[in-house]
Formats: sequence, structure tokens, C-alpha cells
Amino acid sequence: MKCPSCDYLNREKAKFCKECGARLELVCPKCGNRLDLEAKFCDECGKEKGEKDKAKKFITQALHIFEKLGTLHEPEKARKILNELL
Repeated sequence: MKCPSCDYLNREKAKFCKECGARLELVCPKCGNRLDLEAKFCDECGKEKGEKDKAKKFITQALHIFEKLGTLHEPEKARKILNELL
């Protein structure tokens, strides 16, 4: 699976990118089905991904950019806070 943040090619069932640590899958909040990041709807129950998912993807990509630029000094702490918020 190709990482949407850094384009690294990970193994197909990977949940996180080996290169940048970005999440590579989402779980449907309604039925628990595993979703690809590109999915707009759950292929099991039909639930649409919400704005929260879009925000999380955007913030994850922004964190990756800050890490690459060297402006994020504590990336693990930032990811922990992000996961708690979202």
C-alpha cells in the first residue's frame, strides 16, 4: 500500500507507514470494517467517512511535512496528542 503522506510503498496489510509512521488504514465507526484511506464510503455498511477523517488525514500529512522540514521537535508527542484528540 502506498503511503498518502510520503509515497513509500508498504506491504499490503500494513496499518502504518514504515517510512513516516502515517496511518494507512481507517476503521469504519459504524461497523468496524477496515477502510483504505482513499475510501469515501465503507464497503461493508455504506457509511460515509466524516469530516473528522478528512481532518485527521490533513493533520497527519502536516505533521509529516513538519518532521521532514525539521521544525517538529517532538513528533511522537504530537502524534500521541493527535490520536487522543481524534
